[in-house]
Amino acid sequence: MYPDDFNEESVMERLKDFYYDIALSSTEVPMVALTSFARQNHVVFGSDFPYAPESIALSFAQRFDAITKLTDGQHSAINNGNAKALVKDTSGKL
Repeated sequence: MYPDDFNEESVMERLKDFYYDIALSSTEVPMVALTSFARQNHVVFGSDFPYAPESIALSFAQRFDAITKLTDGQHSAINNGNAKALVKDTSGKL
């Protein structure tokens, strides 16, 4: 039923292959936890707009920008760099 390598370590490695967006989760505690776990190029900005009201999406974007425990490079990658690279990888353009 399960692969031979099914154990906590293999599951955690497979979870690192997921892509994570930070929609409505972009405050310091979840961001520090996520960036310590996920592959750095697998974390992308998300806002849940238009399903979340614009004011809420903007509030979480501002909270993300205010996180000081992330480097400028991490902020830039999450804000748009990782998504640009992902789109370029799949389309060959950008």
